[in-house]
Amino acid sequence: EVKASVMAKLESLLTCNNNLREQLCNLEALNDENISIMEKISSDLVTSMHDNKRLRLDLECFEDREFELEVLLDTLDIDSEQLSERLEEIASKTSLRLSECEFER
Repeated sequence: EVKASVMAKLESLLTCNNNLREQLCNLEALNDENISIMEKISSDLVTSMHDNKRLRLDLECFEDREFELEVLLDTLDIDSEQLSERLEEIASKTSLRLSECEFER
């Protein structure tokens, strides 16, 4: 009877041991999956950092070009003002010459 009880306990312990081994295998598989996911996240993070750096450089370049365009627009405004003044001078002189021509007739 004692032998049967000990054998039953041994079988119970073997079953527990087998269950623990199975759970350990499942945990190892989950751990491998987690490592794979972490490696993917790490790779994505590096890619994202490179993309951000490239975008920062693009933004700096855009800001530089925006500044250059503002300078050009200011220059065009000045040129436009000078052109308007010059056209007014020409129109005034032309009007004066026409008046002189009419007077001479």
